[in-house]
Amino acid sequence: MKNKKTDSNIKLVLFDFGGVIADEGFKQGLFSISRENNINTQEFYSAAYSIISDCGYLTGDADEKTFWQEVRKNFSLIGTDAYLSGQILSQFTVRGWVLEIIKQLRDQNVLTAILSDQTDWLDRLNNKYDFFKYFDRVFNSFYLKQSKHNGWKIYDTVLNEMSIPANFALFVDDNENNIKNAEERGLNDFLKTENRLKQNLRFIVDCLFEKKYYKKDLFADRLLYIIEYNFVSVSS
Repeated sequence: MKNKKTDSNIKLVLFDFGGVIADEGFKQGLFSISRENNINTQEFYSAAYSIISDCGYLTGDADEKTFWQEVRKNFSLIGTDAYLSGQILSQFTVRGWVLEIIKQLRDQNVLTAILSDQTDWLDRLNNKYDFFKYFDRVFNSFYLKQSKHNGWKIYDTVLNEMSIPANFALFVDDNENNIKNAEERGLNDFLKTENRLKQNLRFIVDCLFEKKYYKKDLFADRLLYIIEYNFVSVSS
């Protein structure tokens, strides 16, 4: 998917959590659990990925206990529910350098928000890392009762809540289907993948400033510095 540049000024940047703001803990946590229980990692991940949505935990219609009950119907797992959840949560590490970029955006009066398909696990992670304070709003599927998996309705909800037209919003996610849904709604976006993370973070600068001028702007230059010198590779 090609990055596209908008002629409009970006007023809002929406960030996914796992895989963008933080390491992709859900996937890595499930891989860890599967290895500990001698289960095929991809099979276990695919099943759990479907179950968390199908059972309703992702959209707040079920709780953590229900999720693990459904998983255990398909797999024999060692450990309590709390232990298994802890295996997942321990894999989420918030990227401080990304928070610094977000802080710089807010300093320039650009609205920032989390838009994440998460559960109440996101609240527990915030209790540990205290990252909600960096954002103007936090939109979590668990409380919205909507998921990015289910078309573009969730983007309407967020844009209405933020009072921002779609063409003034930039969406950062690591899931191609989510990106496609956002594009259908009219948001500017880019797909964050492991090999293109630095390149695509630079795209934020390109959206906010004309490329040929941004090195003359202290704010844009600061963003570029953060991206260049605080960039870390992300294993998927």
